[in-house]
Amino acid sequence: MLQKKFISDSLKLFQWDKQTKLLVAVSGGVDSIVLLELLLAIPEDERPEIGVAHVNHQLRKESEEEAEMVRQLCQTKGLPFYSYVWQSQSEQGNMESKAREVRYTFFAEVYKRGGYTGLVTAHHADDLAETLIMKLIKGTQLGNLASIRAESSRLGMRIYRPLLTFSKLELRDYAKANQLFYCEDQTNHSLDYQRNRIRHQVIPLLKEENPNFLNQVQNLTKQLSYTDKVLSTTLEPILDSMTHCESEKCWVLDLDMFQNQSKESRYLLLTTLIQKVMIQKGYSLSDRQVEAILSLIEKGKSQGRIDLQANWYFRKEYNVGYIEQVVGKSSIISSMITEVLGTGEYELSKTEKVRLYPEDEAAAVDHSFLGTKEEISLYLDQSDFPLSIRRRAPGDAIIYNKEGNHKKLRRLFIDEKIPQSIREKMWVVANSEREVLGVFTIGKSYLSIKKETDKIHYRLVYFKEEH
Repeated sequence: MLQKKFISDSLKLFQWDKQTKLLVAVSGGVDSIVLLELLLAIPEDERPEIGVAHVNHQLRKESEEEAEMVRQLCQTKGLPFYSYVWQSQSEQGNMESKAREVRYTFFAEVYKRGGYTGLVTAHHADDLAETLIMKLIKGTQLGNLASIRAESSRLGMRIYRPLLTFSKLELRDYAKANQLFYCEDQTNHSLDYQRNRIRHQVIPLLKEENPNFLNQVQNLTKQLSYTDKVLSTTLEPILDSMTHCESEKCWVLDLDMFQNQSKESRYLLLTTLIQKVMIQKGYSLSDRQVEAILSLIEKGKSQGRIDLQANWYFRKEYNVGYIEQVVGKSSIISSMITEVLGTGEYELSKTEKVRLYPEDEAAAVDHSFLGTKEEISLYLDQSDFPLSIRRRAPGDAIIYNKEGNHKKLRRLFIDEKIPQSIREKMWVVANSEREVLGVFTIGKSYLSIKKETDKIHYRLVYFKEEH
């Protein structure tokens, strides 16, 4: 009965045929051994091509025996066998998470190298219930609550889970009835692990309360999945209109457009963005953090930052929000100073340079350049040299009008609503007396604009190469 249902449901749901090439993850436990046998029970004229992948985590003394058992089984069945030994002894931290990452990375390598079209795993109905309860305990977003789906994608692989409608007991009964040999992982009985406590202490009580508990979980997961899909279909076009991806580790949100949405929509839009940017990559976010982001956007200061997880944070700069991950120091303020001794070209960084030349020579200067280009007009005499081009410093002030009034750069940046991240990238131009002549990207100082006939009109042009 189980075998017939498996074959019928799998071929119908996943549209497998003889052209399909499946890589099956087999640990040697009862779940994956039953999965492999069920796949091989598909009639030959409909059966996909099958290969087997096994990871030896070396976490237990039985690991070598299990790997050898799976290898011999594949040899007997005439199946391609791929194995990987994880050198895990030096690993620290969440071992379960790291082991899972290692497995899927290996599966992805085999998948690509072998030209497979699907990865099949042995997740079953009890796994579904355990994971749902664990996520409720930990806290998660709606889109991630039904995380074990019959079909999904990861690392470029199409992943199938055809056993989600079958319980662990049904799989054990099938293995016993068909005299299948499998390995038993004794650590699955240890109550040191949260999943095992839920498996052996919580779920049995829930099954006593309702013998159809696993069916209820499946129905709830289906509803959650459908709800998430409808929400995504509705919200994605709105989200696309107000966000863009600068890089894999930086998404930008238009806060003016975001604020025009209703309170309920703002919450769902933000959680949908977080699901796309962070949760799908394995990071988590609490509802408290989501509410903190919303509070910063709606009521907070014009600029601010909220730390999230693993160097991810949300940053607000006036009407723009960023969800990004920063590796290393985020500040790029540098003490580097470039001295400009006279006309010519000077390098500020690997991608930035400046060129100084007299105004009357402008027609002869080659201005062709692929990238950002800005310029400042300066009236200089020999006493102004050498000029210095540097990052901003405390106390820097600029003459901002023809009357000669000064304004501190810090106040000017606030008045002009220049984001902090851009302030750190600005170059300040000063004369030999350390008086600020101009700042690239926000305009020029009027310091040099005086009615003096002995000053020469120069152009200082800034270039930044774009990749």
